[in-house]
Amino acid sequence: MPVAFLLQPSISLEQKDLKFTFYEGEDALYVLTTRPGKAACTFAFDKKNLDLRGWYFFDQNGALVTVRLSNIVLNKKVNTDLFKFTDPNRPK
Repeated sequence: MPVAFLLQPSISLEQKDLKFTFYEGEDALYVLTTRPGKAACTFAFDKKNLDLRGWYFFDQNGALVTVRLSNIVLNKKVNTDLFKFTDPNRPK
């Protein structure tokens, strides 16, 4: 899962179980990460200042999932109710 990768205490380009492949676009740098037995993920960074723009991966059904970051605000308190999920298919 991409978020788990990003939340590691430290990320090293020398991790033995992780392979990095770099691609350069017109205004972005792309880093494809692959790990044996795990799904690949491509991270997109702004070419000028290397800010993370988002990431792309294929889910377990083969659908492309795109996460784009914009209007980022740092150190703002977040309402945890925004992350509560109620499964509509779960019996009441």
